[in-house]
Amino acid sequence: MAMGSTGGGEGLSSEINVTPLIDVLLVLLIIFMITQPLSRKAFDVQVPPEQQTKQKTPPQSQIVLELRADGSYAINGQPYAVSQLDQAFH
Repeated sequence: MAMGSTGGGEGLSSEINVTPLIDVLLVLLIIFMITQPLSRKAFDVQVPPEQQTKQKTPPQSQIVLELRADGSYAINGQPYAVSQLDQAFH
């Protein structure tokens, strides 16, 4: 009945068996993974309709003078002769 000092027989084991712990943790993980999509909540939001805004044309405070390849002039895209340039600016 006495335990031998040779250690060859079966003795008491003080190690913790982690297999049941891992089983329980995996079951809990599966339960949380299944219930998570079900717990999502949403609510309807009334968004105001999109308003179409008119494109604002900038005021004509800028004058663009073009010298074209054929030697003609244009002010803001309108063609002018050289003799009309003075009248167009005043």
